[in-house]
Amino acid sequence: MINLFSTPVYSTTLNLNNKSLELSCYSIQKVDQGVTKSNEGGYQSNNIISSKEFLPLFTDIVVHCQNFKDSLGFKKDVSIANAWININSKGALNLEHTHSHCLFSGVYYIKTPNNCGDIYFSNPNPVSFVWNLDDIKDSSRSLIANDKWFVKSNAGVLLLFPSWAKHGVTSNMSNEDRISISFNCI
Repeated sequence: MINLFSTPVYSTTLNLNNKSLELSCYSIQKVDQGVTKSNEGGYQSNNIISSKEFLPLFTDIVVHCQNFKDSLGFKKDVSIANAWININSKGALNLEHTHSHCLFSGVYYIKTPNNCGDIYFSNPNPVSFVWNLDDIKDSSRSLIANDKWFVKSNAGVLLLFPSWAKHGVTSNMSNEDRISISFNCI
């Protein structure tokens, strides 16, 4: 079998002080009005790439982006172009979107209470348009027979994916904030 046109997603766990990162996120939120992009009801900061308190995280991200690009056969080194804080309170979500003019995008989860919303990736192939999913033995576990694939949000986890991959975040149904840092690499 040849699996054509897949969407690679890289996942690893980082060993960082998430409590300190959480406090830094809230400190920035107090002084930065933020922006509205894919967020509905949540907070997205302006670019935090020059914030020194996130330097250990950004250093780890670059290492893993290099691993990801090597595994995909890219030659040139990558760097972080921009990064921002996401704070999704109860009911907040992120609409489906892509990140243009970048090679990779990613997210690092700082705080993820139960039922805080998960990232999902949309299948770029027209699966439900062509196939009757009732004909698939277990379509919920099939990587090729789903319109969306959900990845659980877990504190300490770093996800990397191609910037062209359509993705979104489901609603935070908990009473606590979900906090993450998203970024783009060039």
